[in-house]
This record gives sequence, C-alpha cells and structure tokens, in this order.
Amino acid sequence: MDDRDHDPYPDHKLCGYLCTVLTSPQPLPFLSHCHLVTDGSHQQIRFKSLNDVILSPISNPGDKNETISPQESSNAGKKKKNKRVGRRGSSSKKSNNTVGKKRGGRRGLGMVNGSVSVVHQIHALVMHKGIKIIARVLHVDESEDEVGEVRVVVIVDVYLRVSVLSGWQFPKSGSIAGSLFGHLSCDWEKRRSMLVNGGDYCKNDNKSIWNLSDCHVLGCNLHCDVPDSSKKKCFDLHEIFKSLPSVENKEQYYSSRVKPADNCLASGIWDVTDDILLYIFSALGPKDVVRVAATCHHLRSLAVSIMPCMKLKLFPHQQAAVEWMLQRERNAQVLPHPLYSNLSTEDGFPFHINTVSGEIITGVAPTVRDFCGGMFCDEPGLGKTVTALSLILKTQGTVADPPDGVQTTWCAHNGEQRCGYYEVGGSNFTSNCTPLAKRVMNQSSRRGQLSLDKSTPMNPGQQIVGFSKSCPVNGMESPPAPYSDSTARLVQLSRVKRNLLNEYDKTPVFANKKKRKHCSDAPIYASGEQRHDRACRLNLITGHYGVYNETWVQCDACSKWRKVTGSFADTNAAWFCSMNTDPEHQSCRDAEEAWDDNCSLTYVPGFHPKGSSGGKDQNVSFFISVLKEHYSMINSKTKKALTWLAKLSPERLSLMETIGLASPVVGTGSLSGGGDSRGFHKIFEAFGLVRRVEKGVSKWCYPQKLENLAFDLAAFRIAICEPLDSVRLYLSRATLVVVPANLVDHWKTQIEKHVKPGQLRLSLSGVTGKKSSDASAFSPGTPTPNTPNSQLSHLHPMLKFLQEEAYGQNQKSWEAGILRPFEAEMEEGRMRLLNLLHRCLISSRKTDLKTIPPCIKNVTFLNFTEDHARSYNELVVTVRRNILMADWNDPSHVESLLNPKQWKFRSALIRNVRLSCCVAGHIKVTDAGEDIQETMDILVERGLDPISEEYALIKYYLQYGGNCLRCKEWCRLPVITPCRHLLCLDCVALNGEKCSFPGCGYLYEMQSPEIMTRPENPNPKWPVPKDLIELQPSYKQDDWDPDWQSTSSSKVAYLVQKLKALQEASRESGCSIDKDTQISGSSVVLQQDCFSVNNAASEKVIIFSQFLEHIHVIEQQLTFAGIKFAGMYSPMPQINKMKSLATFQHDATCMALLMDGSAALGLDLSFVTHVFLMEPIWDRSMEEQVISRAHRMGAIRPINVETLAMHGTIEEQMLEFLQDADGCRRVLKEESSKTNRDGVRSHRSLHDFAESNYLAQLSFVHTGSRA
Repeated sequence: MDDRDHDPYPDHKLCGYLCTVLTSPQPLPFLSHCHLVTDGSHQQIRFKSLNDVILSPISNPGDKNETISPQESSNAGKKKKNKRVGRRGSSSKKSNNTVGKKRGGRRGLGMVNGSVSVVHQIHALVMHKGIKIIARVLHVDESEDEVGEVRVVVIVDVYLRVSVLSGWQFPKSGSIAGSLFGHLSCDWEKRRSMLVNGGDYCKNDNKSIWNLSDCHVLGCNLHCDVPDSSKKKCFDLHEIFKSLPSVENKEQYYSSRVKPADNCLASGIWDVTDDILLYIFSALGPKDVVRVAATCHHLRSLAVSIMPCMKLKLFPHQQAAVEWMLQRERNAQVLPHPLYSNLSTEDGFPFHINTVSGEIITGVAPTVRDFCGGMFCDEPGLGKTVTALSLILKTQGTVADPPDGVQTTWCAHNGEQRCGYYEVGGSNFTSNCTPLAKRVMNQSSRRGQLSLDKSTPMNPGQQIVGFSKSCPVNGMESPPAPYSDSTARLVQLSRVKRNLLNEYDKTPVFANKKKRKHCSDAPIYASGEQRHDRACRLNLITGHYGVYNETWVQCDACSKWRKVTGSFADTNAAWFCSMNTDPEHQSCRDAEEAWDDNCSLTYVPGFHPKGSSGGKDQNVSFFISVLKEHYSMINSKTKKALTWLAKLSPERLSLMETIGLASPVVGTGSLSGGGDSRGFHKIFEAFGLVRRVEKGVSKWCYPQKLENLAFDLAAFRIAICEPLDSVRLYLSRATLVVVPANLVDHWKTQIEKHVKPGQLRLSLSGVTGKKSSDASAFSPGTPTPNTPNSQLSHLHPMLKFLQEEAYGQNQKSWEAGILRPFEAEMEEGRMRLLNLLHRCLISSRKTDLKTIPPCIKNVTFLNFTEDHARSYNELVVTVRRNILMADWNDPSHVESLLNPKQWKFRSALIRNVRLSCCVAGHIKVTDAGEDIQETMDILVERGLDPISEEYALIKYYLQYGGNCLRCKEWCRLPVITPCRHLLCLDCVALNGEKCSFPGCGYLYEMQSPEIMTRPENPNPKWPVPKDLIELQPSYKQDDWDPDWQSTSSSKVAYLVQKLKALQEASRESGCSIDKDTQISGSSVVLQQDCFSVNNAASEKVIIFSQFLEHIHVIEQQLTFAGIKFAGMYSPMPQINKMKSLATFQHDATCMALLMDGSAALGLDLSFVTHVFLMEPIWDRSMEEQVISRAHRMGAIRPINVETLAMHGTIEEQMLEFLQDADGCRRVLKEESSKTNRDGVRSHRSLHDFAESNYLAQLSFVHTGSRA
C-alpha cells in the first residue's frame, strides 16, 4: 500500500467495494493501482495500470455494442440512436428509430448503453462526479488452453460524498447508482483480509472467474449466468408458479396431554382419547371451538385441525392452506423494504440506498408492513371453494381490525353482540372515483354516519374549510364557543325542522303510507319539493294545553326513528333499537311511531333564546350536520352565499324577523335567479330560514311562531370552519366473497352441500366497492393467463387489491423493481418476484397429490370431407389473394391484412378461419363493377381473340372459378397472368418474377421499391410484378357466413364414433358385472353394491367448444345419432344451465355435457372420464379449467383428454406454435421491436403477434392428389 490508501479523498467516505474481472495482455503484480481511461477515439472504457497495461472488460456474447463514446458516457441512461443492421428491406431511418425505442425501454434498469457491466456503470457515475474510486489488482489467473487468456480480479473501492450525511443525492443516473451499489459489500474485515492475502482468497473462486455473469462482478448473487435455454425457462412466468413450493401439512403429533389438577381424581377429560375429542370438537360451532381452545395448550393444538360446521374432512393440502391463510391474517409483520440495500461506511456510518432509483436514506432503515392475506392459487380441481368455506367458518364472528391510527368506538347491539366503528376523512375513501362522503350523503344521508373530524379543531376566525380564498370569514365579533362533536345523531335535524316550519306556514299535507327503505310503516310528511325523514335527535316544546319534550333517535341498523325518554350523554355515539327502553320498540322489526305536529316553537335547532349568548354546542353540531348533508351541493356560489350569511351583523340579521333580508348579490346578478341557487336555497331552508318572494325579490325571513328565538350566528361561524368530509365506518363480522356472476350458484350449492344448515346467512349483491377489511385471501386459481407470453402485469392489480405496500400501492416501484427487469430477463427482477411470491402466495399442484388419477392428453388431427374442404378453401383464398396482391405479401401496404393497423379486421378474420375448421360456411364473391371486363379488354389488347373459346373460358373462370392449369386444383379466385395462364394462388406465388406454368417462363414487368412509393404503400419492401397485379380484377366480398345446419363436420363425425364406442364398452362392462352378480347371489346388499358399481362404470363425457355454431352442429349430430346430452353455454339462461347440469349429473342415460367457456368454472364433475376439446384452446389456463372439471379430487379413474384439430389448417399452426416456446419468444421479440405503432392496439398478447404469421402461412387443404 502507498500513501494514497490513507484518506485519499478527504471530502468522501469509503462506502463499499466490489471485485470485477477484466482481461489483460499480461499478468500484473498484487495490489497494482489502476485507473479508468478511454482510448484515443473515446470509444472504449478500460482500466489502465501504472505501467500502462490495459485491462479491458470481458465481452459478453449477447452484447451488440461494447464501446461507448464520452458523449454517451455523459448521457448514460438516456436514449441512444446508434445505427445497426436492419432486417432485409428496412431503411436505415427505420433501424435508427427501432434502436432508439429499444434503448428508451431500458431506462431505469441501471443499464448503460444496453450493458449491465459495472465497469460502464462506474465510468458513468465517475463522469457525473457522483463517486470516486480506487482500483487495485487482487488476483491474476491464466487459462490452461493454447490461447493463454489472462484474467485479472480488480478490487474497486467506492467513495461517496461526505455531504450524503446532510441529504445529498445523486444528481444524475440514479438508477445506475442503485444498480451499482446493489453489488457493493461492506464486510470490512473481509476486505482487510483480501488486501493482505488476496491471491489465496480468490483461488476458491477460480470457476467464477471464468464463468461470469453479465455484470462482470465476481461472486455476484444478483445476476445469473446460465445457458440461454435454461434462462428462458427461468423467466417463464408459468414455470415460476410451478416451481413455488406448496405448503405441506405436517403430520400432527400431540406430545402434550391434559393432566388432572389433583392426582386423587379417578377419571376425567384426561382419560378421553384425542380421536374422541376431535369428534366432539367437530360438532361444535366456531365460537365454541374458540372457547374450548382457550382452556389449555393441548386442546388448542387439537382445535387447529377442526373446521367447525363442515360436513366433510379436509384433505391434508386443504388443511395446510387454511392454517397458512389463518397465519397470514394474524398481525402483520414489519419487513425490511425489498428495494433498499443496507450499507455502512468504513467508519461505521449506516446508510440505505434504493437499488432501483438510487435514493439515499440515512438513519433508520426503511421498512414496509406486510399485508394481511395472500393469494390462494391451487390448481383447478383441488377444492379451493371448500377450503375458502372452511376459512370463513374458522373465522366466523371475527370482527375486522380498524386501520392503524384511528380511534375505535365500541358499543353493544342486540344485547351481547359487540359493535365497533371509526371515522375517517372522506377524501381518503373513494368508490368509483367519487368521494365516499358524497355518496353517503346523497344516497344514505338518513343513516347519520357523518361526523366531525376530531383531530382538526378550528377557530371562528379561520378560513372556511374547502372554500375559496376570496371568501374568508374575518372580523367576526361573536365570542368563540367550545367545540362539540355530538353531531352524528343530528344529521337529519334540518329536514324535520324544515318540514315542521313549512307545515306551520301552510296547510299540512299528509302522504299516503308507503314502504320505506327499512320497512317503516310510519306516515310521512310531504313538503313542496320532496318528502323528508324525521330528525335523529329533536327536542320540541309543543302542545296547546301543555308543554312537553320529545327526544327522537335514529337506529344505525334499520334507520327507523324512535321516541325515547330522557337525554343522551353522547349524541355522537352509535344507537340501535335494542338500546330503547320502550319494550314495544326494541326491535328493528317494529314500526316507527307517529308524532304530533300541531305545536308552537319555543326551541328550534340552529336558534338560541334572545338575550342568551350564542355559539351553543348543539347548534354548532346542527349546522355541521346540515352542511355535511348538503356537501355535494356546495359550489363556488354557494360558498359565497354561506360566507355572506356568516358576515351578517346583528342589526342586519334582525331584519329577518321583520321585513326580511334580501338574498346576497354576487357579481352582476343575484343568486335567487340562476340554476346554481337551488343548493343555496336548500341549505338556507335546512337552517330553518324561510324564503319569500315579494315583487320578484327573494328575501329570507325567520319562520312563523318562533317564541323569543334568534338565529345562532356564532354557532354557524364555528360550524363553517370545521371539515365536512368525514365518514363513519362500522367494523363488520361478515365475510365479503367476490366471484363472477356465473359462480354464484356454485357457491350456494357448495354451502348447501358441505356446511351444516343454518350456520351461514347469505346475502347476494351486485355492488362492488373498496376493500376496507384488514384481511383478505385472493383466490384466482391461475394468477395469470397461461399463454406463451404470460404477462407479469396481471399480478399488479391483485397486489393492489391486497394493499401490498412495497409494490401493490406503488406503481413506479412495481415497474422499476420487478416488471421491467423481469421482462428484460434480469436476475434481480426475477429474485424480487420470487421473494414476493414466496411470502404471499400458496399453490398446491395435482402432481404433488397421489390421490388424483392421471390425466392422459392426446391431439388428433383429422382430414376434411370434400364439401367442408371446399368451404374452408373459399375463405382461405380470399385471405391469400388479399395478401398476395398487396404488393406481393408486403405488410407495409395499407390494405394488406398483414399491416399492423388492420388488426381489427385481422382478428375477426382469424376467428372466422378457426370457425371454418369446425363449421362449413360460404362467402359471397361478386364482380366489383366492370373489373372483369376491364381485365378482358386488356387481354384483348395483348392479342386475345374476343370471340375465341379461350376468351370465354378465361372470363368464366374469373367469374365463377375453375381448375388451375398447373396443379389441376379447383380455385374460386384464380389469377390470370399476362401470358393468359390461369393459376391458383399457390402456383402463382412460386415465382414472383416469371410465370410458373411449365414451359412458359414469361417475365413479368417488375417495379423497383424506389419508384413504388405511394400513399397505399409508403415504405415498399421489394420489387413486385406490376403487370400481373394490375391485371387482376377486384371483387366485392361479403362477410363469411357460417352454415352449421348443412355442415358435414369431420370432427363431429369422429366424436359420434368415439361416443358410440364408449357406449358399447360401457354396456359390455355392465353385462360382465351382471353376470358376476348372478353367480355371487341375490342378496339386497349385493344388489345395491352392484348398482353403484354399474353407475361408476357408466361413461360420462365433457364436450367443449368455444364457438356457438360448432355447439349447434354437435347438438344436431348427437340428436341424429341417438346420444342423449345436456348443454351449458351462453346465451342460455342460468336457470336452464342448472337444469342441464342436474340432468347430466343424475340421469344415467345422459352421456355428454356440451359447454363453452362460460360454464368452465366451478363445476365438480369428477365422475367424468373423457373430455373432448373440439378445437385447440389458446389460453392454457382456460384449457386447464375445462379439464379440471373432471380431473379433480374425487375422480377414481384416469381422465382421457382429446383435442381435435384439422390437418393442414390454422389449428395445426396454433398447436405447433404453442409447443415451440423458443419460436414464441422469437416472434414476440421481432414484433415488439417494430416501430410505426400508430393505429395499433396498445395491449397485445403473443397470439395477437402470431396472427400475421398465421395468415402469411395459411394454406389450402386438399382431399385428393395434386397433379
């Protein structure tokens, strides 16, 4: 070591080190110093020793560009536009755009010019003056081959600015810094040992020196260096899900025992065996099981495996899943933040750096709180519904925990039932992009769930909350009054008071009795605009012969109003009918009481007796409740009107008692005339003021029959300074189960089948909202669609639903930390994903369970019948002709089906081509105007005799089709060549430069791309036969129309044959069982046993198709064949589907069940032995769902699955494409790198990318031999 080792950079701190491997032309001595250099052309980044030996980064086979310029170094992380060799026919301009887009997609991943090498990262950060380094040679190793390559291990010490202590951050390239610092080590004892004896240390890593990952860091754990084939499998999302370990249910060994407290006792519960105790526990309810488990450790260990009120015993993997979910629902742990790396300087100062963004944090290490819940993703057919029901019963009666930081109020409801609630700001709670406070006030205002935010006391002189700054409430002379939060029970005071006052001023109007929202039978008063409910709490001094008080309270459960005696200590607390002291009105089922409206007013909410001080607590609460109730009506003009009312002087306010006070004037007009005044009028009327119009002028007055009362202006000034958007939420014991509509009946059936009667009360609703409970289990079955390009983005909505803190609630962290690195096949993205899934996902697989019989899958390729082949070819020829005539398969042509902008038509066409493999159809093709005649005229000009037979034959073929002159195959749309040969599309496509007819060799007139540019094809790719294309007539084509009624389907014929063979085999099996029965005897027990065996031996099959027309063909042919079947498919009503299912399950003569994707979920058909997939299914997760209807727990025989596909069609292409994983990735990479995305759908699957390949390779099917 030299002097530079002692405090080389006074304004920096040594914060970590790493070891990188470089190549050298010769060995270097131990601890030789090196520094970063670039060559003379500033194209390469290297290290250089003091004796001028150059150490170069190791070239990675996959790197396209290992050299960067100084300009690129100073702009590391930004988009580059380096030239590269484009595909054939691509212009250099397009190639540049492609590279630019690709580079832009790597931003934020810590890459420098597409490389993750730490040498490039170090250079970029040094250039930006973010770090300083000291590099020294630690070890030299030479290869034993003839080349004799020398590799040098260099230890790089990284120094960070001292100003990091005061919050310094990287000014540029934060993502590069995060990636680099993720490799740093702070094991200072190890570093000291390496600097003393580095050679011995590195000898153990000789293999790593010659087998480096792309980052070039010795011993890196963040990147992997595996063969390409293995690496692709590592980043296959479906393979990752399969690799996750399933939770195993360990065998229960109960080492503890119940011991008597007194040894003199002869017998007791300690003599009861565990089997008997478990049997007793299984008969108890959920609450009783909890009580028994709380008595001692042994009973608690026994109660773990008990699923109360279930009629069946769970399988081991189901028990393990329930225990795992219960564990996840307990108190959430505090975990280290997954994106932060904890480091420390050499002198012990700790700091933490975000390995994605490069943000530096000092002090306490960042943490995240784990969420309660998880993803329960067992394979289909393993009883997820039963497992979920067991969890519901296991936690039945458990009250959800409130969010952290809120105060929970507890009360009693229905005697012993404990009820809790808390209040939050409405701005923190949204549903359908509307603040929940608004929805509650608009739709459920009579529930009285709004209250003040206790944490925000305000003074009368402050600005009105939510009001514009132009309307301050200043200069108020009213004395401040103490704040009271007794408002929840006063929400509806305004409505009752307004009704009463209106009735005193006008003739009472009684409404007919009608059914109210909560089954109230009380009469309703009607005002001029709408009927209103009574108040939650109202004290009135009424009557002509006496004075008495009435207190009215609203039930939080049923929203009915109850007249009670006495007063309330806390009007903000929850109140229920069960708390009523009146025995006739202690239930929510009791009707509301009537009340007397003939009274004079000596007390009105919002008013105070004259001569007394204002600012009464009850009036403050009243005004707040009115403002909350009308919160949705408050706009800019309403705020100004409320501010006008708050600024009134006592003298002007007294005018309301006599002549009235004119409405406020805002701007050039009065609020009394516009449409915005409606909310303003309603709020003032809810305060108790009366609006009168005299000679076109609106005035506000006090109500009549007020006795010595005045408007409490001081209380109003206090009220408008309080927050109005709080909402009360109740803690529920219910369990919310969100399922697709087609699974509701399945859940009801499972509950009736497996849960003891009366244990669960169901309430069905189609309303969805924000999850507010503290625990949840997400059970998607298959986390993402199982297509060859399973997109990781499908996971984020689930994490967001579960409120996962690090990634679910932070979109940027998800994209930068997992999504983009994973899609770039970077190991750190995969490791972060694995760590996340290991923590919150559980999955059991059928291969791990020995109780499920095997599933045997086969693919059968069939040949077309003659008529069906002709129908298929009619559709294919229109597709092939469009592609060929669009500048000879040029995807740049705007009218070509290969053009990315034609994706809508291409998708519809792909569906029709797939359907035509199953159902025959026709497409009407007619002459478009005089095109055919124009073609004939051109041929006449070229020497064709218009009265010859050749003329008539050519015109007939162009109009109605004919046989190709070369291959003799019939073609609906033949191509006429300039040399007058009629060829099919296959034959004419053999040669794009001359006629392919044997012996002809006529050369077409070729047009080069340089002179072809035109609006129809702005970027032509290759020369095309101009005269051949221009000679062809255009045709008018209608949509392809399936004709299932007259279809002669090879698939259905094969299906019927297979079903009849199964029927025959079933009969033979039944006959053999009958003979054995006769030999054995005729006892009743034997007959019953043989009957069940006969049922088990009968064959049941599932027939699945994605096309309704295909299902109709199958139904037709099965009916003709005398095979009884049932159907479950859309658009069949749900009730009919359930009837069909019952028929298939219980009718022994019903052999087949026809279904589509709408019925592929939630069915237990474990008695089925054969599944026929009538066409290939693209999404393997959907295919697995269909198969799992039969291949599931409860199956006792092997399941035979047969996929039918037509030979030589698009179905065969799909199957080959699905089985070629490397081809899938190649297509995805090629298509995703293309530019010019205008008009292209933003979200595309690999199937969408492959559509162009399908159409480009589409071919005719032939049932006979070709000439």
